Amino acid sequence: LLSSEVVGMAQSWRSQWVVLREHWIQRSAALGGAAGQLVPALLFGELGYLPKNKWLDFQLTGTIHLLVVSGLHVGFLVFMVTGLWYLLIRLEVLLFFPRSSLLFKLTPIILLLACLLYAYMAGMGLAIQRAGLMLGFAICVVYFRYHWSLLDTFLWVMLLVLLIIPLSILFHGFWFSFSGGGA
Repeated sequence: LLSSEVVGMAQSWRSQWVVLREHWIQRSAALGGAAGQLVPALLFGELGYLPKNKWLDFQLTGTIHLLVVSGLHVGFLVFMVTGLWYLLIRLEVLLFFPRSSLLFKLTPIILLLACLLYAYMAGMGLAIQRAGLMLGFAICVVYFRYHWSLLDTFLWVMLLVLLIIPLSILFHGFWFSFSGGGA
């Protein structure tokens, strides 16, 4: 018979992120009723809180893909952060009358951090990596006014995903993710 004992918790920044992610998952799972089952799935891709019968209902109705955190979720988050950040920039201009907004200069950093944070909190799946990298390239291209084609961005993102997870080329999800551009 084996026994174990916890002697301490790691204090690295990675372990702190894991603890934070688990905290938010538990907090969303603590919501009452169906929300406690759906919110962890919608926000974090945690499907373990769904009862089997609901899982089957979602599969039969074809809506299961909504519960898998995908590029749509990452894009929606960046859209919301952009709207809130725009309001903060407007407030800064209104209150301090700057000639050039300091917050505006920080825009790509804030959007990239929001994208990266959510991608990590959602489990960093292949579709999330692809969407996050695509959004990252789009943010940089728009902000710095580079002239990249969509194909260039697509190929660079594919290369980066393969550099991060080389064996992902063997999975159907890789090909679905890049050929369909969704989920």
